[in-house]
Amino acid sequence: SGFLGLNRLNDTVGLEKAILALSGMLHYIFEGEDRVKLHDEITFIQRYCELQWLRFRERLTSQIRCDKAAEEIKIPKLLLQPLVENAMIHGIEPVRRSCTMTVDVDLVQQDSESWVCITIQDDGQGFDFKEGLGLANVRERLRIAFPDARMSLSSQVNSGTKIVIEFPVQAEK
Repeated sequence: SGFLGLNRLNDTVGLEKAILALSGMLHYIFEGEDRVKLHDEITFIQRYCELQWLRFRERLTSQIRCDKAAEEIKIPKLLLQPLVENAMIHGIEPVRRSCTMTVDVDLVQQDSESWVCITIQDDGQGFDFKEGLGLANVRERLRIAFPDARMSLSSQVNSGTKIVIEFPVQAEK
């Protein structure tokens, strides 16, 4: 309905942006690599949020930031997208007020090691915690790629959900 709606509104700029975003996303998905730079995964998330904005408009604000020092670090491709999609579907879509989705990637020092810390947060509906298949899959892929990784999730009904992923840079296989 997003594309058709834009077409009916004669929003050619919006339509062009949507097609370019979708085209970039498809190219990324079907590229051969299993591991990608954090910078590329974040760009993918930005495109995904641009497309979601076409659905939600003023109901969605997304703020995505990646520490320059972490951009080259490789992670499993599409590790973060299911988490952002979960936030859209379960956090933002059900509520009628405007919501903010934030993704922050930082490089931090812990016990003289460099760790990547990724926070995905929304101030949407929140939920009584049940881990779905999508989250279990992300957790398993994270564990395989980075055995020392940690992933925590906290959620409160009516005030949103926060997921934090942390892994040491050296642990990359």
